[in-house]
Amino acid sequence: MIDPSMRKEHVFEKENTLFTVQCTKIYILTIIIIKMIHMSRKEKDLEQIYRLIVEKLGQLSKGDAFAKTMEENRNFNYKGKDDSYFFEKMTQVVFESGLRPTSWAPHRDGIKKAFCHFNVRKVASFDNDDIQSVLALKDMIHRKPKIEAVVFNARKIAEKSKEHNGFWKWIDGEVTREGELIFPKPELIEKIQKTFKWLTGINAYYFLKLCGVDVIKPDLNVRRILFRLGLTETDKNNRKTWSQIQDVGRRISKATGERIINIDYVIYLYGSGGIQFFDHPICTIKPKCEECPLTNFCNWYKSQRGEQN
Repeated sequence: MIDPSMRKEHVFEKENTLFTVQCTKIYILTIIIIKMIHMSRKEKDLEQIYRLIVEKLGQLSKGDAFAKTMEENRNFNYKGKDDSYFFEKMTQVVFESGLRPTSWAPHRDGIKKAFCHFNVRKVASFDNDDIQSVLALKDMIHRKPKIEAVVFNARKIAEKSKEHNGFWKWIDGEVTREGELIFPKPELIEKIQKTFKWLTGINAYYFLKLCGVDVIKPDLNVRRILFRLGLTETDKNNRKTWSQIQDVGRRISKATGERIINIDYVIYLYGSGGIQFFDHPICTIKPKCEECPLTNFCNWYKSQRGEQN
């Protein structure tokens, strides 16, 4: 026969265990709800940050080029493009690498002529004499390693095109689509970096962006702005930061409905200016905080005020 006192103790322990389990469930549920509310606020912040930047750039815009480019970007798509389209974009990345972005435009026509109007198969057949001839041209960026890289890349594009019946189909097999958005699969960046010359580091992102894939080129301006806003852990130029920036781009896109290609464009211009479009940039190395509408979100601004106080 069971002692009544022991039975009561057993019932108490059982009830206490059930109570503990219920409390744990309530605690976990509370944490999840808090995180969801926090994330919701974060997404609203992201939407507001993006809208404020676009509004400010609109105020600084010299004409309608900024608005027109934004609209064009929304319909930007590489699908069905011939190989010369990708070859030109890749050549632009090669020649701009390590130089100012404005270095490409003045030489574009000369480079286009030198490389047979970006005819992939013709350039793929270039030999050393052809490379020397290109190097001797007046309207050319005279960097032999870059010219050699362009010829090498033409051969690789030709190989991919032959294998997949068009280079665009190779790219298309390495992306995922969500509505109007075109995201690269994680391995695509690595494949581009390993396959082509001068497309290492952030240049792989730049190439895909120029082609119409929804990525953010994690350059100095973008890294600086997103870090100051507390959206990335650091502004260092490394793979972890690049990955965080892509995640921020997707979150802003989800919050605003805007294509990432435009989000990249907007953030970059906010830090670099683009003198052909705007009077001046805002979030430079020495930012114009007095003009910036993002001070309520900016960790850098708050830290500077704290130091001054």
